[in-house]
Amino acid sequence: PRLHQPHPPGYPVHVLLARVVHAVIPDPPRALGLLSALAQAALVLPLFALFSRLSSTPGRAALSTLLVLCCPILWFNGARPMSDSVGLLFVISSQALLLRSLDKVTTLPAASLVAGLALGVRLQTGALTIPLWLFAVARTRKWRAPVAALAGGILLWGIPLVIASGGPAEYARAFAQTMGDAAGSEPVMVGFTLNRAARALVKVAIAPWVSPILGGFVTTVAGIGFLAVARRRPATLALASLAFVPYLIIHTLVQQVETVRYSLPYVPWIAWLTVEGLGFLGEHVRSPVHLERAIVGGVVTASAAFTFPALALYHVWTSPPYAALAMVESQAVEPAG
Repeated sequence: PRLHQPHPPGYPVHVLLARVVHAVIPDPPRALGLLSALAQAALVLPLFALFSRLSSTPGRAALSTLLVLCCPILWFNGARPMSDSVGLLFVISSQALLLRSLDKVTTLPAASLVAGLALGVRLQTGALTIPLWLFAVARTRKWRAPVAALAGGILLWGIPLVIASGGPAEYARAFAQTMGDAAGSEPVMVGFTLNRAARALVKVAIAPWVSPILGGFVTTVAGIGFLAVARRRPATLALASLAFVPYLIIHTLVQQVETVRYSLPYVPWIAWLTVEGLGFLGEHVRSPVHLERAIVGGVVTASAAFTFPALALYHVWTSPPYAALAMVESQAVEPAG
């Protein structure tokens, strides 16, 4: 915890869950990888709930869910020992509950608690939950319960983290140092130019889909979907944008866009817009097949063609840090006596 590995504030929630899995799977990388896989398996239900609130039909909600789960970067990270998949599960669960609370306010405290816990997995989740949370709280006069639930969710991981870090002053020092080290490597904000911003936007659009052709196609159709939803259901588009666009802006300007796993949180927004765009095109183009299902099926097939070979290679290679530790242990000689 003093070294903040995972980076702050990932220690309390993510590692606690990992230790539960580790009790069954002794090998640490495998335990962390299994945790990511379990998180993505559990992602199906909150994703569908989220899209059911945003999509125009249940069929489009199902297709959006499928497109997200089969996106190459999300698919691949489901096998990696990182906190991204777990963080996404917390984010989507919170967002789905927050949207539900707009119709049923009694779900707002639960949504607030999950949002608070999500911050203990990945700090960036705040950009995906807090704006929507503020909107939901502003719509109700019963704000005390959600505020208490959010604070409770944060304190559940915050207090153990500060204690494990050596106290508030030590944690603040370590956190400031971590943020300072990261700031020097974030490209766009450190030296902003229009050229660098444009290149970052291209990477943001392509990164989740690996292939420039596939990413360009998905981004184009998502743009059509954006215009279609803006004209037909602007309030729904505003809600979806409130949930995802703040993170997208922060990712583009502040984070390293070359780190493609950082693109996971906005994949659901792009997938939803893509399916809505396909639906709009299907209404205006005569086709012997169901256009939305056929094209989503094609995108899923292309994603599998990129992902399966990468996963096969990934499972062949040993994690470099753990390979080095194993080598050290194998060569270590116990002192005599």
